[in-house]
This record gives sequence, C-alpha cells and structure tokens, in this order.
Amino acid sequence: MHNFFKNLYDNVLLEKQKKEITEDLLNNLAKSHFQYDNVCSNGTGYVLTDGSCLDFSGFGGKRELDHREINSIFMELDFESPYNKKNKGSFSGYMLSFLDIAKAIRTGFGNQTGFVSLIHNANVKQSTKIENYFKIQYDKYGEIELCISLYDNMYNNLKEKTVFEPTYISEILENIELID
Repeated sequence: MHNFFKNLYDNVLLEKQKKEITEDLLNNLAKSHFQYDNVCSNGTGYVLTDGSCLDFSGFGGKRELDHREINSIFMELDFESPYNKKNKGSFSGYMLSFLDIAKAIRTGFGNQTGFVSLIHNANVKQSTKIENYFKIQYDKYGEIELCISLYDNMYNNLKEKTVFEPTYISEILENIELID
C-alpha cells in the first residue's frame, strides 16, 4: 500500500511541476543550451514541436552529446523528475520528462539503424522531419532499421515497433495507437 501512495504522490507532484514548466519554456531553454537547426541533417538529438532539431551530434554526424544531457535545463529550473527519484544517479528521467512536457521526440541514427522515442503523438512538422531523415538514410544504405518506442507519462516503455522502410512513418508517429 505504501508504494501506491508514493506513486500517487509522485504523479501529483509531476502534474504540478508540468503546469509550472511549459512546453515553450523548455523548448526555448533547450535552444539556448544546445545547437539546433531546422534541417535535422544529422538525426541525433530531439525534434521539437516547431520542427526544429536539437543536434546532439555537434553537426559532425556522430553523437557528441548523450540524450540525457538535456538534464542541464531541468537543473536550471530546479526540477526533480520522479523517475530519477526511483533510479538514483540516472538522468534518464530528465530525458523522458523532456519528451513528456516539451512534447519532443528523441532520435538517433547510425550504422543503418535508428530509433525514435516518444510519449505523445508527433505533430506533422515532427513526423515530416523524421520521415525525411529516415528516407535519406534509406536511400543512402538501401536498408535501414528504425525502432519506434512509446513510453507512458510515468516513463514505462509501453510498446515498440520496428520499421524497415520509410513508408507510413509519419502515419505511425502521428497515431501512436498504431504501434503494435
């Protein structure tokens, strides 16, 4: 029963913090802390709701920053992710909080594989950027594997879908119920 009340408390705390920390605030802070562009040419980082991309590759095509380094903007806001309380020493909770509150999508591509992590349906700008990047990689390599992972708002991995060609990626990202 103790865990039930602790989870309930964490849910209430998270909802209160989310009301104080808005999507726009997080997106603006992220753009001031990290390199971003409107092309998503390197595919590693986050795709924001306005279609711009935080580039964690350092514009070099290889990952320079870990996705969990998004924690720096939450530290500035004195935000404590409930996920981090359960998993001491991990910054994954901040990454997932960013996906949730900023409605961002985490992306990574390399070596003919890629991943997309999301909590909310993608909007058209986000899904178009991801699909276009995936098409470039598909055309370049001839085959590629993209794993789409869906999380709930308590950061549990609900389901995954692997896609092997660019067809229907936008449709899947905009309608996450389609993920088997």
